[in-house]
Amino acid sequence: MTAELVRHGKTKDVYRLPDGNYRLHFKDDVTGHADGTVDPGANAVIGRIDGIGAACLRMTAYFFEALGRIGLPTHFLSADPAAGTMTVRPARMFGRGVEVIVRQVATGSFVRRYGDYIAEGVPLDRLVEFTIKDDARGDPLATSATNARALLPARTGEERRLSEAQNPHHRLPTAGPLSERYRDQRSECLVGRA
Repeated sequence: MTAELVRHGKTKDVYRLPDGNYRLHFKDDVTGHADGTVDPGANAVIGRIDGIGAACLRMTAYFFEALGRIGLPTHFLSADPAAGTMTVRPARMFGRGVEVIVRQVATGSFVRRYGDYIAEGVPLDRLVEFTIKDDARGDPLATSATNARALLPARTGEERRLSEAQNPHHRLPTAGPLSERYRDQRSECLVGRA
C-alpha cells in the first residue's frame, strides 16, 4: 500500500493512506536536552533508544482500546507493533493539538514546573495533565475546567444533552475530589479488569 508522508515529527511520522486513513509510524527517536538528558517533554531529538517507538505504540494502543471498551469514540483503527505503526481515521486537530500526559513519576517538565515542591522521581497516582501543543510557548497547561472549556468550541444545551445521553462518561467531574464512581472507572480504564 503506497503512503504519502504528510508530516515528519520528532517521534512520529504521519502518512496518508490511499483509503483516506492515516498511518502513524512510531520512531525510536528520543527528545531531551543538549547535555544528553532524555526528557519526553523536551523539543529536540537527541538520539535513539532501540524499541522505544514500539513501547510507546503499545502503550498508546492500550489506552485507545481502553477508551473504545468504555464507549468513547476515537480516531484509532488498529496497531501493528511489529511494524511500529498505528492506523487512524482522519480527524480534525484542535489547533496545533492537545497533549494528554499521564504521570506516574515526577519527572521532566513536571519537575521543572513544581521542583520547589516535589523531588524528581517521587511516585504520582496517575496524575493527568492536559497541555496545548505549542513548542514556542513551552506547551502551556490547560488543566482547570475553566481553561479547558475556554479552549473548546461552545456547545448548545441540546448538543450537551445528546452528548451526555450517548456517553455518561462526559459527565465525569473535571475538577475537585473524584467521586468513588469515577475513581473506579478511571482504574478500570487504566489497568483493565482482572
